[in-house]
Amino acid sequence: MAIDLGKIAWTNGGEYDPATLYEIYTVVTYNGSSYVSIVDGIIGVDPTNREYWQLLARKGDRGEQGETGPAGRGISSIYKLSGTGAPGTVNVYRIIFTDGSDFDFAIYNGKDGTSFRVLGIYPTLEELQIAVPNPIIGDSYFVGTEAPYDVYTWTGSEWLNLGPLQGPEGRGILKIERTSGTGAPGTTDIYTITLTDTTTYTFQVYNGKDGEDGADGAPGKSAYEIAVLNGFQGTEQEWLQSLKGPKGDKGDPGEKGEKGDKGDPGEKGEKGDKGDPGEKGEKGEKGDPGPNEVTTATATNINGILKGNGSYVQAAIAGTDYATPGNVSNAVSNHNNDENAHSAQFDAMHTAIIQYVDSKTSIFNVTLDTSWSGSAAPYSKSIAVTGILETDTPIIDVVMSGTYATDKAMQEAWAYIYRAVTGNNSITFYASEKPSVNLPVQIKVVR
Repeated sequence: MAIDLGKIAWTNGGEYDPATLYEIYTVVTYNGSSYVSIVDGIIGVDPTNREYWQLLARKGDRGEQGETGPAGRGISSIYKLSGTGAPGTVNVYRIIFTDGSDFDFAIYNGKDGTSFRVLGIYPTLEELQIAVPNPIIGDSYFVGTEAPYDVYTWTGSEWLNLGPLQGPEGRGILKIERTSGTGAPGTTDIYTITLTDTTTYTFQVYNGKDGEDGADGAPGKSAYEIAVLNGFQGTEQEWLQSLKGPKGDKGDPGEKGEKGDKGDPGEKGEKGDKGDPGEKGEKGEKGDPGPNEVTTATATNINGILKGNGSYVQAAIAGTDYATPGNVSNAVSNHNNDENAHSAQFDAMHTAIIQYVDSKTSIFNVTLDTSWSGSAAPYSKSIAVTGILETDTPIIDVVMSGTYATDKAMQEAWAYIYRAVTGNNSITFYASEKPSVNLPVQIKVVR
């Protein structure tokens, strides 16, 4: 027994609306072109999607302006011309084109099938009769051991075999395609509708030419002019000021950014003015006496000038260790009497003074290389100097090489060093910038 799939008809959907649900074979217009849906239940799918829509008539491309051509021919509407849609009858539909011409085609409305309920499945009719002794009219069962099963329906007096539950192939639109023409403006294309049973229909579509551009519209009003028309009173500047809203609340602080890279050192600034002397510090505690150290607080029962011999202190011998007033007087007298004697005495005195000063002076030579401690100013560098004391106040200067380029670089590097602190057998230098060259330094101590 065959089951008819029902009627097939085109529906005019008008201008495409993405919010509308379209059934199959609904014709819509979109951006000047006509499309027919080939899938049922379409919503929100653009008509240019070929999986859901079939192009019927494409909007012509814009060409050069020419003479006004005849009115274009497109599909204006599709409606049912005759028929009721009753099962087993034929409906005639008419396509109305924009030039007033029309095209008719027929659609057969299949009969409704007999409804039934499939309640179960049994291998044989005999087993069905035993299992269901009191069926109700319309009850249906599958009978058989494999698909397709025969369908048996109770008519009220017997089980009627309806055969396998499989209807004939339905008849619908397989495709709509342009079979002649190029779609160029001012030309006519022929389209062919192919149904699933291979039946075909053809119709013509005239591709209209693009119309002339319209005249430019009047200039639009500014926002201020529109505001005045709607009741605003005041100047344009006052209107702009009125658009400013109240100050918003302070936003939450942003996340702390990552630490930036260390910047390049700035150029060396000019030497600043000499600062005011600092306040005098408190007197420190008295330290333990050093080896062979004699101070003003050292107690002794020796009177007169003292001298040291490397082990202890003893009284200096007048005329031997130092010149007495008499020695000076005699030297002057002898000088007056004997020029040679005076010269010898003077040389002896000069030599004694030089020896005395040399005995009180210590000279140390060290080199400050470019390795300094610290990641930021002030930078420091400690040097071992055997024999220097924490109490020393040395005279320190860089030793020049005699080569201009080298001495200039050392002079610039030496200017970075602003402080030196002595310790026992060491001295520490401090710099505002790390010197980039080695600095030979002479340290002179007078005790």
